Amino acid sequence: MLKRLWICLAVWPLFAWAQGNDQMTWLDNRFRVDPTIKQVSFMVKREEPSRPVILVAPDGSKYYSSRHPKNVSWYSEDDLDIISIDSPMAGPWQAIGRVSQDNRITLLSKPSLNG
Repeated sequence: MLKRLWICLAVWPLFAWAQGNDQMTWLDNRFRVDPTIKQVSFMVKREEPSRPVILVAPDGSKYYSSRHPKNVSWYSEDDLDIISIDSPMAGPWQAIGRVSQDNRITLLSKPSLNG
């Protein structure tokens, strides 16, 4: 319980920054990452209760909350995934799972451009 509280306190500033900022809509649970993006963090709202989404990279690789590359950080709750990717692969990404119907991708960090 105390661990969950500390995690929520650490993540809360990200939620505060994200409100009203940088939201994109899903297209069939897909979103596109531009090749100039160095890092992106986002929330995926899910139907409650449900398992964490499976994230499919543009090359077809599947990332799971419990198994993913070192450049991916993942935090899950009963109805939410918070995912951060350093140096994300450019192209279309897809979230597979019980993604909420009114879901939007909410960027939690300002995208950084290469170069």
